[in-house]
Formats: sequence, structure tokens, C-alpha cells
Amino acid sequence: MRFRSPQTGLAALACGAILLALANPLAAGRPSSSLASAILWPPEGRLRMLAPKQQVALALDAVFGAGKPRQWSDGEVTLVFGEGQVVWTGFGPVLVAKAKDRDASPTGSGALGLFYLRVDRQGTFRLSAQWPDAVAGSIMGVAPEWNLRHDLAEHPVIEARAGGVWQGYACSTTTLVELTPSGPRQRATFPSAYDSSAAATRNGDHAHYNGTITHAVRNLSFDLRITGTNSFTQHFLRRGETYIRVPEAYETLEESALPTC
Repeated sequence: MRFRSPQTGLAALACGAILLALANPLAAGRPSSSLASAILWPPEGRLRMLAPKQQVALALDAVFGAGKPRQWSDGEVTLVFGEGQVVWTGFGPVLVAKAKDRDASPTGSGALGLFYLRVDRQGTFRLSAQWPDAVAGSIMGVAPEWNLRHDLAEHPVIEARAGGVWQGYACSTTTLVELTPSGPRQRATFPSAYDSSAAATRNGDHAHYNGTITHAVRNLSFDLRITGTNSFTQHFLRRGETYIRVPEAYETLEESALPTC
């Protein structure tokens, strides 16, 4: 007859207790979600299970300190941070946060702040590196609008659009920023929208254009499809660290240029 050692028996009992608690969490005296997360999820996993707004609140606390003003200043401009999103990349979480200029003016712009985080053993966000004014925003201290893309580069890319209105002419510029493990890298900046309708009473006519990125080939190229008063396509190729606009064989860059303010 074979006998088990006391250690083996205790291990078996412990495993049995865990399985029983998972199968019947109420018998263990606590909710199933907390028990399952404590046993099955590492600290990062428990953070990822939180609602997006909860993640952002904890990330902002890690950047600025709990209960402290969520703002940053370079001595000339003071940015106030609010709405954001925690982006979970292959190298860790990144807080993307909109910021408005505290002293909004026609010459001042908001920004998009990028904050690289890590998760400690207690499941708490910690700040690793920051770029509070990584992407410039729109006039009157407004933050840029943005979305996340996974079809342009090896790592996630922020597609941010910002602009303003000058004497009835509205213009927007798109900036592409790749979130790399060593920090954000700007890959391209180009005009992407134009509208002169507010200035139409001066000369009797107006034009409007809006560009959308299409046909993206990761790390290689993409098209900017422009629709509006006229429709045409601009082509961009990656050259080294950035994307540059190139003409087709039958055109010049000026022939397919987007009006600017």
C-alpha cells in the first residue's frame, strides 16, 4: 500500500477547497467575481476587468496624484486633463487623455497627453513616462478628436484631428502617432479637411472637402480618400520613420492638393 506524505495531502485539500469555492462562491463567503479574479487573474488582469471610466480615473490618479488637480504646465501654458482612455498595448498600458488650455484663446490650443504606465504587484497603475502635450489640439484651447488604429504600423497608432476656423475658413489637420515601447513617434501630419461655407457670402461660392484614410498596408502605405466639392485620392508611402505624400505618375502634388487656411 502506498501512503501520501502530509504535505501532499494538504496540497490536495487546498486545491479541493479552491475548486469548491469556485463552484460554489456563496459558500466561501464572498462574491464569485472577486474570488475568481483573486485566484485566476494577475494584478493587470484585475485592472483590465474594470469599466473604462474606472481605469481612466485610476490612471489619472497615478499621473497627477489622488485628489490633486489634473493639470500640467510648461510655464506658459496650463493644460487641464479630463476625458481619456487606457490603451492596453503589448508593452503595457498607455493613458491617452484629452486636455484643454486653461486660458483658452484664439491663439491657444488644447492637446492630447500620452502617459506610459506600468502595473505593480498590488494591481495599481504607476507612471513610467509622460508626454503631456504630445499632440497639438484645436484653437480656443480645445483638445483634438482621436481614434485608435491597428492597420498602419507595428504598434497602435493614434489618428488625431485638430483645427479651427479663421475668417470663415475651417481647416483640419490629421496627425498620426505610433505608440512604440520606447515612446510615441509621430509618423505623419497632413491637411485632411477644408470648408469655406462660412465665408461664402464674400465671394458667392464655397468649397468643402473631407479626407478619410483607406487602403492601409501596415508599415508601408495608405491612401487619403478626399470627397466633397471634388473627389480625389492622395497617396502616402513610408520612408524611414515617417509617411510622405507621393504623386501618381500622371499628376503633381499640387494637382491633388487640399486647400488650407
